[in-house]
Order: sequence, then C-alpha cells, then structure tokens
Amino acid sequence: ERISNDQFRLELVAEITKAWYQVAMAESIETMLHEALPLLEENVRVNQKLVDNDKITLDVLYRSKTELIKFNQKIQEGEKNKKMACAYLNFLVNRPLTAVVKIEEPGQLPLIPESTQWYTQAALKNRKELKKLQSMEHIMNSQIKMNRAGALPDLMIVADYGFQGGSYAFNKESDFAQASALLSWTLFSGFQNRAKIRQTILQKEMLEKQTEEVKKQIELQLMNVYYELETSTSGLASAEAQLKSAREGFKLVNRKYENGMASLIEFIDARTSFTEAEELLIISRYQYLSKYADFEKAA
Repeated sequence: ERISNDQFRLELVAEITKAWYQVAMAESIETMLHEALPLLEENVRVNQKLVDNDKITLDVLYRSKTELIKFNQKIQEGEKNKKMACAYLNFLVNRPLTAVVKIEEPGQLPLIPESTQWYTQAALKNRKELKKLQSMEHIMNSQIKMNRAGALPDLMIVADYGFQGGSYAFNKESDFAQASALLSWTLFSGFQNRAKIRQTILQKEMLEKQTEEVKKQIELQLMNVYYELETSTSGLASAEAQLKSAREGFKLVNRKYENGMASLIEFIDARTSFTEAEELLIISRYQYLSKYADFEKAA
C-alpha cells in the first residue's frame, strides 16, 4: 500500500509539473501576441490615413483590417487556452478552478544527459513497480519457509525430575526422573503443504519472469523518453534558428514597406512568419521541459 501511494505521488508530481509548464507556455504565447498587436494596429491606422489621402486603394486597408481581426481572434484563443491550463493545474493541486496562478519564467533549461546508463541503474534500483514485485517475492519466500516447516514432523521431548516416597528424603533412592519423546506427523497435512510449496515455487518463478519483463520495460521506457528528449533538443535548436531568420527577414521587409518598396502582402507574410516563429520557439521550449519531466519520472 505504501509503495502504491509513493508511485501515485510520483505520477501526480510529474503531472503537476507538466500542467505548470502548460500554463507558463500559454502565458508566454499570450504575452507575445499582445506585444505584436500594436504593430498591426499601427498598420491599420497608417493605411487609413493613406486611403484618406488617396495614396492607396481600399482593398489594402481592408486586408490590413482583416489581419488585425484574425490576430485578435488568435489572442482570444490564447486567453482561453491559458484559462483552461490554469483550471487544470488548480484541479490537480486541489484549489478552486478559477484561482489565480502565479507564473515565473523558468531559468536556464536543464541539459540533456550524455547517456542513460546511470539513470537506468537508478531506475532499476528505485522504481516503485520493482519494489512492489520484490516485496511480493519476499512474501513468497516466507510462505515457502512456513510450508516447508509445516511439512516436517513435530518432535517434542519432555523430562520430569523429582522425589518420591512416603517421607522427605533427598538421596539416590528417593530421586525420580522420567523422559519421553513424542513424534507427531500429520500425514495428509504434509501432502497439502508439499502441494502448497510447489504452487508457491511456481508462482515465484512466474514473478521472477514478470520482474525481468518489468525491468526490460523500464529500460525501454527510459530509452524512449531519452530519444524524445533528444528530438526536443533538436527541435528547440531549429526553432531558435528559425526565429532568428524570421526576425531579420521581418526587419528588412518592414523597412522596405515603410519606404513604399514592399507590398502589404509581403509585410503580412513577413509579420506572420515572425509571429509563428516566436510561437514555435515558446512551444518548443516548454515541450522540452515537459519531456525532461517525463525523463525524470522514468528515471
């Protein structure tokens, strides 16, 4: 029972950690979108002035307004995602679903281990599933010992010593000593005990096979989460490079657009690529942290 409780506690801690990352990710995305919003609002304002002065046609203004509406919808979606993430986290920690969740940005990301060897050894030593199987094996060993003891005959030796005679006299003639041995063997119970021993031994052998299977499953699980962590590391590096490229690209297009050398379509495409790259980096960052939480739980 204690092992089951410990295992449940580990699962809950990992789930809370990942839920907290979901809240932090949703908040980061929401903040990023709100920071990008003034750029689109300014674009609509400028285009309105250009239309008023017959510098551009109405379709350009409508396109910029459409992009602003779509962006506001994206912000609303982000706000909804944050509320749901907060509600789920509050549910896990047994608080009111609408309670305020304070989020602090995670610091430096933990580095991925070079190999899983040490973590695999730690998992095989400390995982609750194995401890539970080891406890069951210990119980079966005790049962085998008890049944083997019950299958043997019981031997009792009784000795009496005293004095006999019509008068009190402490001499060799008055000494009295008697000893007896009693051998007791319940035949049919012994057969039953031997059957119980064989049954328990078979169960123990099955348990040993199950233990080996669980060990392999743990090793496989650890290998899987480690490779997923490696993939997340590659995804994070790719997202960082993509954001750097999108940021520089948007700076160039925005400068050209302000000088009338780029179309609104080019501006919107560059801005969309920049925003999507920012969002991708945020998602990749918290996916890495979630995968690392899975790796810690497995280890």
